[in-house]
Amino acid sequence: MELTIAETSQLQQLRAEILGELDKDENNLYSEEEEENINEDENLNNKKSSAWNYFKLQISGKKICKNCSQEYGEKTGISTLKKHLYYKHNIIIDKIKNTQTTLNFPRVDPWPITKQQMRNIAFVD
Repeated sequence: MELTIAETSQLQQLRAEILGELDKDENNLYSEEEEENINEDENLNNKKSSAWNYFKLQISGKKICKNCSQEYGEKTGISTLKKHLYYKHNIIIDKIKNTQTTLNFPRVDPWPITKQQMRNIAFVD
């Protein structure tokens, strides 16, 4: 079982508190830059659009294009980011995910046709 970066941080913090290596007021074992990278990773894991593959999300909520470093505010929506990718970088983000598959086996009805018809008649009456 692998731990996430946040879980690892919590375990290190708990260990440090138990061993007396960390004051109660101090609650960060990472540098400011490491903490920012951890939070970026956690925030991006919750995003569903593939457009997020092209943007960095900072703690402040700013979105930064990985291709050209264009910055967008925290309230900027995903459609604006998609438009940026299309107009500035000629990258098209599909609205529909192509990950859905079709099952390749025939449908099997639980009742034979004659019994289905009898049940339908009985249900209508």
